[in-house]
Amino acid sequence: MKGVPDISTKELGTLVGGEVSLTRLFGRVDGGLLATFQIARNEKAHRKAQQEAQAEKHREAADKDRQQAQNQATDLTIFVQVLDQIEQRIAYLEEEMARRYEILKAKYGEDVIGGMAATYLTEQELAGLKTDEEKNYALAAKFLDRSGKIKPEYKHLEDARYIRDWYENEQLKGVAHKIKSGQTLNAEDKTVLQNGNFTDTRNLRMLTDDAATHEIVDEIRDADRAEQAAPKTDINFTF
Repeated sequence: MKGVPDISTKELGTLVGGEVSLTRLFGRVDGGLLATFQIARNEKAHRKAQQEAQAEKHREAADKDRQQAQNQATDLTIFVQVLDQIEQRIAYLEEEMARRYEILKAKYGEDVIGGMAATYLTEQELAGLKTDEEKNYALAAKFLDRSGKIKPEYKHLEDARYIRDWYENEQLKGVAHKIKSGQTLNAEDKTVLQNGNFTDTRNLRMLTDDAATHEIVDEIRDADRAEQAAPKTDINFTF
């Protein structure tokens, strides 16, 4: 053919073979590039998954910290409310004690505590009692039951009413001191508050270290929050 160089069969075979070899070569190169790309893509996906997992951990930690802060704020509010109620009760009891003390002075003279102790305690019960505080505790054991209420046989006595007020006052002062100083309240303190109607079920979290009680109280508190967060409506349904 005019203008086309004459190529021998051997030369053609060499060219074709060369083209085949180049094709295989480029195929191997392309395969390597694909493999490298796949590895890079996998590494990128792995890094992304790690970053997302780390971000989720941070979110969970932040949510936990936020919940703990809310719980602490709620408990602090409860402590403040209870402490305020206790201090009001203490002030009332001290007024009542002062009033009753004046009444008892007409019966016993200036040494009211000593007069009551001499009247109602046996010699054995009086033995070793030196201070008014010791005598008051002995009189409390005489006049009051385990809950701090006056025993039926002494309910008519002004003496017993004075000792009842004194005993409750002492207990509340002890609880108030613990609250102010950040001490943990024990089961006896809890009983004192419950007997005085200073706390309800929702306040039990701060009064006990029992985990099961905490879970119950947390559920109650969560239910309260959900109720408060629910949209309000003025529509009333009558059936």
